Amino acid sequence: MRKTIGAPYLYQKRGVYYFSRRIPEDIKSHYKTTRIMLSLRTKSVKAAKIKAASLVSQLDEEWLTFRWRSSDRPLHRFLMDESAIAQVQSSAPNMTGAKEIYMRTKSVGRPIIFSQAVDRAVKNLTKLLGDKPIDTYTRKEANLLRDAFFERGLSRASADRMFSTIRAIINFTTRELGLNDIPSFSGLYLGEGGRSPESKRLPIPVTDIRAVQNTCKELNDENRWLLALISDTGMRLSEAAGLQKGDICFDDKYPHVVFVRRHANGTQSGSYLREYLAHLVQDIKRRICDIASAGFPSFSV
Repeated sequence: MRKTIGAPYLYQKRGVYYFSRRIPEDIKSHYKTTRIMLSLRTKSVKAAKIKAASLVSQLDEEWLTFRWRSSDRPLHRFLMDESAIAQVQSSAPNMTGAKEIYMRTKSVGRPIIFSQAVDRAVKNLTKLLGDKPIDTYTRKEANLLRDAFFERGLSRASADRMFSTIRAIINFTTRELGLNDIPSFSGLYLGEGGRSPESKRLPIPVTDIRAVQNTCKELNDENRWLLALISDTGMRLSEAAGLQKGDICFDDKYPHVVFVRRHANGTQSGSYLREYLAHLVQDIKRRICDIASAGFPSFSV
C-alpha cells in the first residue's frame, strides 16, 4: 500500500521509500514520461530524505540546463542583430536617398505620373520594411513585401509594376555609386497567373453610354457637354477640356476632333491625335459654335 509522508517528493510503499516528482510542462519534450519515479531502496526515513534532496538538486540543475538551451542563446538579446550590424557597416544610401538619386536624373522631362509611381513604390516598401540602406534588404523581406501586396488585393500586374520601379531605383543607384549588384528584389515569383487573378475589364454597354449622353443634352451645361464629348470620343478629361473651337472638324466626311498638344503659353507642340465623333456630331456642333474660341471656357487656363 502506498503511504504519503511529510517529506517532499517521498512516499512509502511496503515499507520502502520512493522518490516521485512531476516533470514541468516546458521541458516534457526531453523525457519519455511525465513523472520521475524510482525506488530509493531504503526503509530509513533519514536516508530517504538525504537521497531525495540529492535527486532534487540533480533535477533542478538538469532542468535549468534544458531551459537555457531551449531559450536559444539567452544573452543574444543584448547583442546588435545582424541587420543592425549590416546597416552600420553599409556604405549604400537608404532607400529614400536612392530615390532622390534616381529622380534627379530620371524625372527630367517625365510627366508627373512618373514621380507619383516612384513615390508610391518607395512609400510602400519603407512603410513595411523600413528605410534602410539598399544593400541590407534581404530576399525574405522582398517576399514579405510581395505577400503584403497580394493581401491588399493588388493584381499581379500592379505588384510587378511596383517591383519594377523598386528594381530600377536600386539598379540605377548601384551603377551611379559603383556598388555591387543587389539581387534581393530580382526574379521574384509572382505566380503563374498571379495570386490575385486578373479581372478583365468589360466595355460599357452602348445603351448606357447613349443614356448618359441624352441626360447630358437635357441638363445642357458645360460640365455635361464635356462628359458627353468624352463618352463619344474616348478622350481624356484634360484633352477634352483643352479643346478650342478650331480643333473640331464638322465638315469632314468623318467628323472628328483633332487634339493638338499645346504648351502652357498656347503654342502647339507639333503632335496631335484624331478622335472621331460618332453620335453627337450635330449636338456638339451647335453647342461649340455658341461659345467662345475655347471649347470649354471654365476649364481653360
